[in-house]
Amino acid sequence: MYNGDISALSTVKAAHPDKNLYFTEQWTGSTGSFDGDFKWHTKNVIIGSMRNWSKTALEWNLANDPSFGPHTPGGCTQCKGAVTINGNIRTKNVGYYIVAQASKFISAGSVKLQVP
Repeated sequence: MYNGDISALSTVKAAHPDKNLYFTEQWTGSTGSFDGDFKWHTKNVIIGSMRNWSKTALEWNLANDPSFGPHTPGGCTQCKGAVTINGNIRTKNVGYYIVAQASKFISAGSVKLQVP
């Protein structure tokens, strides 16, 4: 979600009820704060996408080095992975905890009981 409100997914679903929606691209940045990113992503990406018909809520990227690489030419130079790998040291970042928190409460095969 680069701009706008997550509820736009419901607008798309209303226009195309026969199609599935997949919210697949959301990242945490190297300049964000843990508490602010955790709260915003949990509210908008995890809960917001599910309440607005998405079949997925995906945080990316999985891992990076301390320079936020590798990435494609012209790609994001500030995208923080869920884990930063620096030699033999692995550091869990906010993206890791966002997905971990949701995974504790949303089991595989879960279904939504009510649409907002």
